Amino acid sequence: MDGSSSFRNWNEREQESGCPANSFAAGTVVAAGSNQYHQCDVSYWTDVKQVAVGECNLYGLKNDGTMVCSGNPYTKQAKVSTWQDITAISAGNHFVAGLRSDGTVTAKGDSFSGRSDVDEWEN
Repeated sequence: MDGSSSFRNWNEREQESGCPANSFAAGTVVAAGSNQYHQCDVSYWTDVKQVAVGECNLYGLKNDGTMVCSGNPYTKQAKVSTWQDITAISAGNHFVAGLRSDGTVTAKGDSFSGRSDVDEWEN
């Protein structure tokens, strides 16, 4: 092994607040680091094409446009299981945002500095 072969199938890597996460071409996800809120508990995730890491949560965008989330279930931004038709995601401290297939954006979380105020965004 040349040291990099175990990383060949990585799709994407995300890191925020000490919890790096990787999605693989096969749709699985691995996460390591701080697991204070169980945000690294992703071994059951399947069909994930993109990951985003927030402060207390880890998000996965599935191939069918739906979302999964692990971590602190009491945060506003953890409530993404009803999202549909999502094509891309982003997360950070206290927010998560998703781009829908129709070009609109949805967001959850605290609105510090307007981070989740996306109701008037248009594409």
